[in-house]
Amino acid sequence: MANVDRCTRYAEAGLCGNTRDNALKIARLDDSIRNLIFRGKDVNQIEAMLCNFSDKIKKVVSEKFGFECKKLSESSNNNKDGADLYTILPSGKRLVIEVKFGAYTDKAPGMGSFSKIFGTSVFTEALSNSRRKAWIEMIKLEYPDLSKQWMRTINTLNQAATEFNKMMAKNNHKLSKESQGFMEDYLLNNSGDYASHTDNYIRFEVSKDGKDIDDVMLVKKGCGTWYVEDIALMDPSDKKPRINIIIHNDTTNLLIKFTLNNKNSLHLKNPPITVRSKYMVNPPSFNAWIRNK
Repeated sequence: MANVDRCTRYAEAGLCGNTRDNALKIARLDDSIRNLIFRGKDVNQIEAMLCNFSDKIKKVVSEKFGFECKKLSESSNNNKDGADLYTILPSGKRLVIEVKFGAYTDKAPGMGSFSKIFGTSVFTEALSNSRRKAWIEMIKLEYPDLSKQWMRTINTLNQAATEFNKMMAKNNHKLSKESQGFMEDYLLNNSGDYASHTDNYIRFEVSKDGKDIDDVMLVKKGCGTWYVEDIALMDPSDKKPRINIIIHNDTTNLLIKFTLNNKNSLHLKNPPITVRSKYMVNPPSFNAWIRNK
């Protein structure tokens, strides 16, 4: 995947002012490192898009927070330090504003944070260092036939998913208030790291065709109850079976999907073996996507 970070930074700056200059910077980038919505566009088209996005953000913020939003400012040059933009509320507090310019993963919570949200470490234990090391030794003996490892992976994760479902059933498929508070601070009201969470936060998503900002989401903290859906077990006949955990909140109309992930293939030198990431022999992680229901 192309690194579009520079393009994103120019776009964010262009929402705050100097729109023509930042549109020029985007136009000078090779298409391969532009956000998809800006590819094939000239400077005039990009400038018009940025002006449209900026005006829409100010309008929505004004309507939702009851004041005339005239100015957007950049929050940080490091997305771990906070949201993309901010404006000052009448109370004097910052309203942090996150803008998404295309397909993305919202968050990448670690295994420890996932365990804290759901009150269980079944997936951490299922994919422990010792188990994955044992798998690697078995693969060395069985390679190039990885069918046995594939079934080991499927069976191990399905056992963990079954245990997870039983534990959630005991809790009536609800997150505890403590877990809800941590999760909302960690994932919802926090565009960077945990320390940067805030109660004043709003997010915008640019439509895939780049014509508008839609799916506006005002995150409400501490409202309603988060329900945990049963995990569908992995079917080895599927082309891309995954462990997905879905939670939803009927009060705030939000849905979050957590997907167990293993980003990198394993490359062994002795003997020379490559094991694709789907076999889960490298350290696991979770990706999380946040959407309106």
